Amino acid sequence: MELFYKVVLLTLIRKDIKQNIKLHFALYQALKKAVYKPVAFSKGLLFPLSKDLQFERSCYNWKRSSKGLYSTASFQASLSFVALMKLAEMEYGGTTGYFIKLLVEKKYALPYRVVDVMISHFMRFVKTPGTYL
Repeated sequence: MELFYKVVLLTLIRKDIKQNIKLHFALYQALKKAVYKPVAFSKGLLFPLSKDLQFERSCYNWKRSSKGLYSTASFQASLSFVALMKLAEMEYGGTTGYFIKLLVEKKYALPYRVVDVMISHFMRFVKTPGTYL
């Protein structure tokens, strides 16, 4: 399933958003179904989208087209913790920040390990003590 999400669905989503600025309803329905397999969804769609810096330009369109999908979807807490840790360890980008925001807004009680990773993620933005980017 993960391979299908990564090879087929991800390329269709990228092309559709690039051409039409918003996601086609059939692709939205496919994403909705993909959310029910959270491990394959994370490895096949979430992480490749977050790593793709070329997709950053259309990040706003992605946010707008998938607004209700992730906020209403329910993930297992443990899978969300793993996804949050992996996203926090990636290089910062618009889509990475957006997905981190969505997972933090789920209001899970985070384990100390995830909190440590999140703190180190946000501390990367601090150049020297007392100054910010």
